[in-house]
Amino acid sequence: MTADVLNEIIPHVLQREWDVVAHLSLQIKTHRSLRRQNQATDALIALLRETRPIDEQKALSLFAARSLEYLVASEAQVKALVEIVFAEATTNGSDEQYMRAMQYCAQCSAERRSFVRKLLLELIVKTFRKVEQPAAENLFRAMSDYSYGRRGPSSLLPEDLRAEAQSALRKMVVDGAPTNSFFATVAWSWYGVISEELIRRHGIATYFNVSLEGMYFGVDGLTSLVLLANDGYLRPEGFSEEQAVNALAAVGRYGFTNGSLAKVDFNPLFAGESAPLPVWKRLLTQLRKAPEACAGAFFAFLLVRSLISKKQSDNDQSGEGDQLALLDEVKHLVLHMRAIKKLEYYPRMVELAAGSLFGEHKRDQNGDHAI
Repeated sequence: MTADVLNEIIPHVLQREWDVVAHLSLQIKTHRSLRRQNQATDALIALLRETRPIDEQKALSLFAARSLEYLVASEAQVKALVEIVFAEATTNGSDEQYMRAMQYCAQCSAERRSFVRKLLLELIVKTFRKVEQPAAENLFRAMSDYSYGRRGPSSLLPEDLRAEAQSALRKMVVDGAPTNSFFATVAWSWYGVISEELIRRHGIATYFNVSLEGMYFGVDGLTSLVLLANDGYLRPEGFSEEQAVNALAAVGRYGFTNGSLAKVDFNPLFAGESAPLPVWKRLLTQLRKAPEACAGAFFAFLLVRSLISKKQSDNDQSGEGDQLALLDEVKHLVLHMRAIKKLEYYPRMVELAAGSLFGEHKRDQNGDHAI
C-alpha cells in the first residue's frame, strides 16, 4: 500500500534523511499506477496542511515538490500541492531552500509541466497584485539576479518562466512605481525605470540597494549606473548609455541638494563591494564631458566610500598611504573640473567630499572644510 511506504519514509524525510531512498521507494511503489500516484499526492497534500516545526515543514515541502517529477496526479491534485508549496515558499522566502521547493515544482513531470508553469505564472502575478509583505519581496528576490548573495544569474525559476513573469508584471509594476516603494525597486531592477521624480519620492537608497538585471559585477545599483554610462561595459537589453547618463544627472541633483542620509537604509550586501579606486578615477574622467552625470557618479563614489567599514578603511590605508593618496587624487580630479565648478550645488559637493554623506565631516586646522 502507498500509505505503508509513506509511513515508513516520512519520519526520515522530516529529519532530512533517506532523500534518495525515500524518492525511489515512492516512485517504485506508484510506478504506472495512476490510482497510487493520486493516493500519494493526496497524502502529501494532507501532510503539508498539518502543523509542525518549520524545519520539518520545509523538508516536507521540498520532498513533495520533488515528487512531482514522477507523481503524475490529476491537475486538481497537482494544483492543490503546488499552491501550498508556493504559499509556504513565498512566506518563508528568506530561506533559499524553501524557495527551491517552488523551483522543483516548475521542473515537474513533462505531462504536467505546462500546466504547472501556467499556474505558477498566475500565482506570481496574483502575489504582486496584492503586494503583501513579505511574500512579494521574497518572490522578487527569487526571480532576480544576486538572489541570496550570489553573483551572476541566480534566479530560482527557469529562465523562460522568469522572463514571461517579468513581462506580465511590467505594466503593473511601472504604473505603481510612483506611489509604491516596492514597485519602484522592482521597476528599477527589472526594467531600468529611474527618474529624478522617483528618486525624490522614494530616496536614493531604493536605487542603491538593488542592481540592474544583467549587471553581474556584484556592485550596488548606483555603481552599476556609473559603469553603464561609460564605454566598455555590456548593457542590459533596452538600457542605453544615454539613459545611464540622464539617471546619473538626476542622482547628482538629488544627492547634493538634500540632507544627510541614514546608513541603516543601505543594503550591507554592497558595503565596500565597489570598483577599485583606479577604476573609479578612469570612470569619472570619462564622464567629464557630461558634468551633471559626473557629479552623480561622484555622489555614488562618495556614498560607497562612506559605507566602507573601519576595518575595510584600515586595509585601504595600508601600503604607506597609497590608497589614501589615491582617494584624495580622485576627489581632487572631480572637484577641480571647470564644468563641475559651474554646478549650482558645487559648494555642497566640496562639503561632502571632505567628510561623509552621513554627517561625519572632517575639518582642517583652520576650521574650514578640506577638499
